[in-house]
Amino acid sequence: MKINKEKLCYHMETARFDDWEAKKIVKVLVEIGYGGVEWTSVHFNPKKEIKYLISMIDMTHKLGLNVPAISIYKDFAGLKGEALIEAIEYVKEGIEKTSKVGVPIVNVCSGWPTSDIKEGAVWNKVINVFEKLVNSAEKNSIYLCIEAVFGNVVRDYYTIRELLRKIKSPNLKITFDPSHYKLYCNDIPWIIKEFGDLIKHVHLKDVIGKPGNMFETFMFPLLGEGSIEWKEFFLALQGIGYDGYYTAEFESFHYFDNILNGDPVKAAELSFKLIKRLIDKVIK
Repeated sequence: MKINKEKLCYHMETARFDDWEAKKIVKVLVEIGYGGVEWTSVHFNPKKEIKYLISMIDMTHKLGLNVPAISIYKDFAGLKGEALIEAIEYVKEGIEKTSKVGVPIVNVCSGWPTSDIKEGAVWNKVINVFEKLVNSAEKNSIYLCIEAVFGNVVRDYYTIRELLRKIKSPNLKITFDPSHYKLYCNDIPWIIKEFGDLIKHVHLKDVIGKPGNMFETFMFPLLGEGSIEWKEFFLALQGIGYDGYYTAEFESFHYFDNILNGDPVKAAELSFKLIKRLIDKVIK
């Protein structure tokens, strides 16, 4: 099994680089050894002028990083009224501008349902939202990749299958993060085989515990410290012919605060070392 350095990326969603300028982040990640960065709407804001976003992606490439995907997360299940309409338009604008800068994937999640809405009603709302987003993805030749997330309407193998059953489109694919599936006791190698080429992008995050409240019943520890069987995971992806990117997410927040003293560079460095070690164990 061979995974090139160019396919190892770092995710900006929880990386604590929010107040850093993009160019400084890219230089740090290149120095660490990453081959890519997954920007989020913090730095790749759809409301920015397209000229600014094009220059940002061009800068990223020129300094040595690929951009496999843009993550634009909105809580579609929890939002209502005008706030929901604005969120839909925000992501649609993000899809359009992601296409214009030449990035092939926009990652999204479904959001957390509130207690005042029944399951059927929240599913109808989410399906309605994703029909609009998928239509935009088709028009802009972009893959809209749904990420299963704990507590979301779409949170595991079975709920993601329901979304795919309701919405048929070659542009609706999956960003696969094993931690959320494992949290719900899904059989990781089996579901990777079942999804097959629906998997267009991969996130790397470990997990331990059971569904409930984060840090009370579960947490996302350092890579290799949780319950993910990483060798089985990588071999299963190899088995379906996956040749895309692997994006590390750092969400060990207590470790970040108490051990790394809130240093985002140390978190990125540690994540890179752990990815390399996990991959080396599989290769051996």
